[in-house]
Amino acid sequence: MKIAWFVPMDCSHVMSGYSSRVCEELIRRGHEVDIFSPVGEQYYDTAVNVTLFRESTFDTAQLEQYDHVVYNMGNNVKWHYDIWEVMKRFPGKVILHDRIMVDFFYMLYHDPEWGGGTAEKLSEYERLAKEFYGRAGCVALDQFFDHENAGNEDILDTIMQYSMVSVILHYATGVFTHSGQFCRELKDSFFGPIGHAFLPCPAYDEDAGGLPEAFSQNDGRVLMISTGDVQRLKRVHIVAEVLAENPELAKKVRYVLIGRAHGEYGEALRRLSENELKGCLYLLGFQEDDVMNAFLHEADIAVNLRYPNSEVGSLSLLEQMACENATVVLNTGFFAEMPENAVKRISLENEKEELRRALEALIQNAEERKRIAGNARNFVEKNCTVSSYADAFLKFLHECADAEAYCSIARQFLQKGNIRLKKLGYTDERTENGIYDVAQTYDSVLSAEGDYEVWNPNTIGLWFSGRTGRASGEMERWAFLEKFICALLVEKPELMLEVWCEQECEKQVRDLTGTWEVRDRVIIVTRENWADVLNVPRPKRGMPLLSGDKFSSLHKLAAKFSHASFLILADIEDDSAVMTGRPLVIPFAAEDLQRVERKVDYDAIARKAHAGMERMLRYGAQLLTDDATKEKAEKAFRNAGNGEIKAVLPEKPDGDWKKAAEKYIKILDNKRTGQTKRLPE
Repeated sequence: MKIAWFVPMDCSHVMSGYSSRVCEELIRRGHEVDIFSPVGEQYYDTAVNVTLFRESTFDTAQLEQYDHVVYNMGNNVKWHYDIWEVMKRFPGKVILHDRIMVDFFYMLYHDPEWGGGTAEKLSEYERLAKEFYGRAGCVALDQFFDHENAGNEDILDTIMQYSMVSVILHYATGVFTHSGQFCRELKDSFFGPIGHAFLPCPAYDEDAGGLPEAFSQNDGRVLMISTGDVQRLKRVHIVAEVLAENPELAKKVRYVLIGRAHGEYGEALRRLSENELKGCLYLLGFQEDDVMNAFLHEADIAVNLRYPNSEVGSLSLLEQMACENATVVLNTGFFAEMPENAVKRISLENEKEELRRALEALIQNAEERKRIAGNARNFVEKNCTVSSYADAFLKFLHECADAEAYCSIARQFLQKGNIRLKKLGYTDERTENGIYDVAQTYDSVLSAEGDYEVWNPNTIGLWFSGRTGRASGEMERWAFLEKFICALLVEKPELMLEVWCEQECEKQVRDLTGTWEVRDRVIIVTRENWADVLNVPRPKRGMPLLSGDKFSSLHKLAAKFSHASFLILADIEDDSAVMTGRPLVIPFAAEDLQRVERKVDYDAIARKAHAGMERMLRYGAQLLTDDATKEKAEKAFRNAGNGEIKAVLPEKPDGDWKKAAEKYIKILDNKRTGQTKRLPE
């Protein structure tokens, strides 16, 4: 493959070193790679061919010769302005290094240095924010850059919802990043190939040099460090506060901050180091690599409490782990992806108290520090190498090639389809339920036939929302469902059960079904494992780009690839299962009716849930209940349309579930399976 790799190669930028190592590995494997770097000052030394460019004179025609054009994008307009301008003219794969891009776009449209600040640019910025995030997004972005809100953690947290990443995705044909969690988040807003790998961590020379003289003597205290620019979201002030509030703890620690500390935040920390924490807290500012390397290797503990997690990965964390530091982290974002035995996790909700306990435990127990540090280094050596990164990246590029081949065919179809949609008056309401309803009408009008060849009358499905089974009332519903499903599987031994759930619920589902006698006939399907557990042929795995919508969401995958002839609904408030196109079965106890009737009288959320139930019934769902509840349910859901309400279940939890299963199997045998209900007339 021939690859064009856009990245800032200035020595002062962290992406230059990582890019050099990755591109050299790709070349070693027989691929051709050219690096394109914006003009800088001093460049990273690399064996890869580097072409310097300015966007104003760059001819994108030269990119036609490459199989893949890759853009490294981060949240700094100084380094990524030229790359962004080329990307807009020649879309390609993007490697996202940040979870938010608000600073990049704010400076791009507001700072005169980058052509911003004019009335036209400010108007364009507002239009862009409103187009992707609506009016609420515009307000949130304005508040974020209001100086009065500087350091406001609520604003920082909120801005993650309006990250401006969607603007970047608009020009991306594939996305690669450095966090599995961020990948899963992107699947809700990007419809093409997505891949990830942990950043490759460079090897460090343990014998590069010793600590500065002031720290070279072992005085019996534990050496603790935090590295990187000292700013509020690194939360070193929390560490300082814990030490100041616990003088006995502070006496046992030398806490060293390595990195630039600017503004009032830095001054506040310096005052602490000169007063309450004198002799405990040290601000060393920026240090050269040899000094940084020495501290990383000599430190006993590292603290890395970044929040909000605006970056996709954390090279500083991987460096600390690689150098065998027992590192304390918050259990959020990228940091939560580290193994529990390789870091010391604390929660954001009880941050200070848990930090105090964590520090006390690590300071007092050298063996615990050694155990965590050893696990950390092993993890980095196995998962954060140039080789593992190249493996994942090449796999991602192959998936992009598959998807692009399908897209070339799909575009021809969609161009014709769009003409028909316009004639039907189709408008995108930006709500999936609305889009699905319109699509069903579209299918009906065009006499489109469904793709049902994978449906199997001996497979049933369970649509598991993820909320079911947590609260006490939901556990009662799960026990009710469990009896019905197990009775079906026992009475009809040829039946298999597909459980559709999000990955974060997979363990919960395995725990709930793991005690069943029929557990060997249960398969669990998530957005991550669907292709393998359902044995989907490789050519069909590249389909997400075909329609340009959220095909990779769970209901889209189920609609295309589920073998289930019908789906049993675990959560009566989750009507997204309608969009699978499968017949729905809703076991409905008297307690469920009480919940719906009580809620309808009191709040909008409940009224929406009631409407969702009626919507599922209008699409032909079967509501299964007992004799006593049936009449009340018919009154509660007067707009049931094509739906059926059947008395099948026992009235009491300890009733005859075997008889209920036999009754429903008889209904199934008399009913043609694998037939989708069309949109009601």
